[in-house]
Amino acid sequence: MKKLLSFTFLATMLSFNAQATSWLNPYIGLDYAYTDAGYGNYADKALKNKTDSYVLSGGIKVLPGLAVEAFYQQSAHEKHTSANVILPGDNLKTDMTIRAYGVDVVNDFLNLGLVEILGSAGIARYDVKVSQDYLFNGTGGHGNKTYSGEGLRFGIGAQVNVTDSWSIRGMGRYTLTNVEKIDNFKEITLGLRYSF
Repeated sequence: MKKLLSFTFLATMLSFNAQATSWLNPYIGLDYAYTDAGYGNYADKALKNKTDSYVLSGGIKVLPGLAVEAFYQQSAHEKHTSANVILPGDNLKTDMTIRAYGVDVVNDFLNLGLVEILGSAGIARYDVKVSQDYLFNGTGGHGNKTYSGEGLRFGIGAQVNVTDSWSIRGMGRYTLTNVEKIDNFKEITLGLRYSF
């Protein structure tokens, strides 16, 4: 009897999930992102400003043409060496990574079937980790620092629907941040989406 009840419950949940899935239109995505960080002053430009990242995302179309999408982004280690940053003869070597996660609302404001023109707005949390080795006024040292903050993201792009399940998406984004040392991020992404 317990097995029969368990089987009935499982079958009911699966049929409910199938109906919910067809209504909600869930999808997953994988993107490559090229990011350019806008630093506030010259000394901060000692950090590498251009990064390569991968982005994992998952979304749900809650209405025709409107989706809510969560994402996680991780950059590669970006190494940079600069000299004479503060005084002549000083030297700074940095290793920086950027991690971000957040939520976007995506609207296909022009849907031509095969091609959709997209706009997006969202909020994200950014963690910029910096490891640095420095030589300053004849002495050296090592330090680690994490700069964290939030950002408002705005984007525009296009999606090509190759099949009912597979799509190719490209987006350009501009993010205003309150991250220390970084005023904004300018970003281009290109990747795939799979709809269930």
